[in-house]
Amino acid sequence: MTQRPYVVHADWGTATGKRWFTAARWDGRHYWIEQPELVGSVSCFLPEILHELDSDAALVGFDFPIGIPYAYARKVDATDFPAFLRRAGGLPFERFFDVARTAEQVSVTRPFYPHRPGGTNQSQLVRALGVASITELLRACERRCANRSQASPLFWTLGAKQVGKAAISGWRDVIRPMLSDYDDAVALWPFDGPLDSLIAPQRCVIAETYPAEACVQLGLQPPGKGWSKGSRDSRIKQVAILTANLDRFGIKLSRCAKNAFESGFGTAKDGEDQFDSFVGLVAMLAIVLGFREEGFPQEDGLRRIEGWILGQQSEVSAS
Repeated sequence: MTQRPYVVHADWGTATGKRWFTAARWDGRHYWIEQPELVGSVSCFLPEILHELDSDAALVGFDFPIGIPYAYARKVDATDFPAFLRRAGGLPFERFFDVARTAEQVSVTRPFYPHRPGGTNQSQLVRALGVASITELLRACERRCANRSQASPLFWTLGAKQVGKAAISGWRDVIRPMLSDYDDAVALWPFDGPLDSLIAPQRCVIAETYPAEACVQLGLQPPGKGWSKGSRDSRIKQVAILTANLDRFGIKLSRCAKNAFESGFGTAKDGEDQFDSFVGLVAMLAIVLGFREEGFPQEDGLRRIEGWILGQQSEVSAS
């Protein structure tokens, strides 16, 4: 990649205190990583990045799904995710972002479920959306692979592994307004093309990331296999491998970033969120600097509808 964009990675929880981002700037010779910060105003997060670009480009990674399952896309006649997202919230999808309170309320125009626990199960979601199994509500990049277990389905909003509420927040409050207000100044990877074709002055490129996948990309054991991201001691034990990556990539840390990194991002509960924002950024920088492939999917359904996790290798089909 000839251009060196401003690179940001955001770990996107549903609670305000669980949204952290880490950023890196190119100084002409090296990328310099800054200390993780809390996301302030959700609606201003990307506009502020865009307004600060001047003649630079930005690549921003978000830890929430960007794309819809192919089986669901067929139900709503969607052939292009960005176009579908622009429609979401308007007729007949005016309740698209409202999580259904009962199984009877679930439909293809209101697919997120359930609002709260109690008498709910995934088979209700399967029946309401008219698919054969819960697997059909997984995107290809979310299915079980050698490095990790199966993810939680996009539209399911219950449990520790659920991603539905983060997707709602990210789509409704971050990406959709950008597509509406900034148009050509925003691009979605991989839907709009490979990174090299998207990185351009005064443009913000948005991509999906997954910190657990980033850990594996950087040579760590998968989280949960002998270590835990939620443990400060476990995070500190990953410092040596991550430092070797930083040295190999020629990435530098500001003094504050170095202190936070070497201390395992502290003892508070948000240390895991800061770690995720940091490790996701390093994996993104490895791609920008040419040490890893972006994993751009060649299969049409993945590229246009389901999307992909940045850096994950394409191995499966959407159909």
